[in-house]
Formats: sequence, C-alpha cells, structure tokens
Amino acid sequence: MTEQQEFYTVKELAHMLQVTDMTIYRMVHRGKLPCYNIGRAKRFGRADVEAFLKRCRVHGRNENPTPETQ
Repeated sequence: MTEQQEFYTVKELAHMLQVTDMTIYRMVHRGKLPCYNIGRAKRFGRADVEAFLKRCRVHGRNENPTPETQ
C-alpha cells in the first residue's frame, strides 16, 4: 500500500495535473485553488486539491450529477 502525501509543492501538483507551474500560480492568484504560504513556498493540501478537482469535473451528457434536482 502506498502512502499518499498530505501536501504537494507547486512542481509536484503541476506534474500530477499535467500543467505548467505557471498554470498552478495563475489558479492560486485567481482564487480557484487554495494553498498554504509557508514563508515564500506554497503548499497544497490533498483535500483542497481533491475538492478543486471535483469542482472542475464536467459531467457527460448522459450523466445525472444531482438526481434530486429533477
């Protein structure tokens, strides 16, 4: 069993999401991706990253994300 990290660096998160470091900085600057500033370093909590990804998910045409709203 592999242990998941609790925090990610900009480089680790960029690699994980297959985007550039600058894209991560832009998402932080725009308020779309929360982070922790530790000195000059930014760290991203696993739970924050998972919540961010959940908000970014686009549902397919045949998917029903919230059945109770119908």
